[in-house]
Amino acid sequence: MMSSPCWLDWSEYNAAAGPCWACFHNNCEPCCGEPCNFMDGLYCCMCWWCCSPCLTAKYWASQVEQPCACVNHCLPLIIIYFISGYLMNIPVIMFNMMLRYNARLEAGVFETPDTIDKYVGDCFLPCCCLTAPCAGCQQLRAVPRSHWDCCGQLMGEEGFVCMEQDWKFMRVPGSKTMN
Repeated sequence: MMSSPCWLDWSEYNAAAGPCWACFHNNCEPCCGEPCNFMDGLYCCMCWWCCSPCLTAKYWASQVEQPCACVNHCLPLIIIYFISGYLMNIPVIMFNMMLRYNARLEAGVFETPDTIDKYVGDCFLPCCCLTAPCAGCQQLRAVPRSHWDCCGQLMGEEGFVCMEQDWKFMRVPGSKTMN
């Protein structure tokens, strides 16, 4: 049974993530605090506005169940952004597709085998300027704040990690973090 075109609505699998458009209905938890409040919302907004490459690296590392490491996550992201200017933005598009795919698996929105419309959504939603902000908010609602808050890692027990031994790019279907 198809939940929505291109799997815009994750409510059936992950109530916190909900539909892609839920941010317009004051549904910004847990990203903007639980319950949603101004200070946590401001923190989230300012972090993503000012430090999005760092937070994206941390978010990607959390998706593959690793601490954010400089060599494994930050350096590849810098390379992707640098070469995208020469390759018509294709590396950034592919990376955003991978992040959406990983987020969907992390939120528990998968079946075996996955249907093609889910992959179409993974491709289209993060790359279209009209849908990318809503898709990004949906992905952030599906995970706890600790999954993208790189300051939390730096000030916590893990601290600065130079390199992880294992290189992981994509999440394997099967393990769920929130519901």
